[in-house]
Amino acid sequence: MSRRIKTVGVGAPSPVEIFGREVSSRWSRFLHSLRGSIMSMNDYLTLTLSTLALLVSLVSAFIGIQLERKTMRTAVREQLTTVVQNLIAAQAEIDIAMAVNSDETSVATLATMNHRLTAFARQACELDKIDPTMGFDVEYIAIANALKTSGDDMQAEIYYTKAIEKSPSNYYRAINSRLSARHLFEQGRQEAGREMYAKAASLLEATTDSNKVNNAYTYQDWMHNEITSFPPSIDRAERCRTKVETLLQSIKNPGTREYQLAQFRRMSDALLMTQPSDVSVPKSSTTIPTNAP
Repeated sequence: MSRRIKTVGVGAPSPVEIFGREVSSRWSRFLHSLRGSIMSMNDYLTLTLSTLALLVSLVSAFIGIQLERKTMRTAVREQLTTVVQNLIAAQAEIDIAMAVNSDETSVATLATMNHRLTAFARQACELDKIDPTMGFDVEYIAIANALKTSGDDMQAEIYYTKAIEKSPSNYYRAINSRLSARHLFEQGRQEAGREMYAKAASLLEATTDSNKVNNAYTYQDWMHNEITSFPPSIDRAERCRTKVETLLQSIKNPGTREYQLAQFRRMSDALLMTQPSDVSVPKSSTTIPTNAP
């Protein structure tokens, strides 16, 4: 039997070469995969750094905006303080000019004063619009008074209301409510004014001399407006007078009690002199009870 000898043709790769090629191919694929992983990690790092940079920019922008708002608020606060001070001074000039003989103050002079007052009042209103939470109640009262003097009654009422809302305590809320009630009476809105006076008088309990005096001022102002309004309400004025005397006579401090009653009597007498003869103005008592607490 003859043997067949298997021969390898010339140029055919040997097993060693085949193994080497396989190893080389796998190594190439490994390096390629490794390079891909490195590229992915670089992209990840780039994305992370970009995100961090964006967050830093946003935080910086937020802090910048807050600082800018704080700076603006401080600047507006300072401007409002200055404008209100100028407004109060301008209001005082008009009040003094109106108190003297009209012949000594020309119409043109009063018009100029009023123009100046109106300018300050409107400037204060614009500053208040920038930050409506910034003003104090006393500043709103000054603005309201100036607007009333200027003839802008509707805007004045808005600022009287703002003053009541921003009052830091019932003591100041009672005072601001009293001023608002007076404004309502001057506009011929007696019922609304009476409700506001009643609200002002209910805010403070008559347990201290200070509260008694404050409430007496409220009823005294109410009495004045009931008499001077048209038509006058003498019955309501009489009830207010009784409230005033009851409160003042209950003041514990004798000096304060006598002083306040004397002041009230002078006011009542002065009011009587300014009214027509057919109007009976309630007169205050001239005696102080000896059993007053």
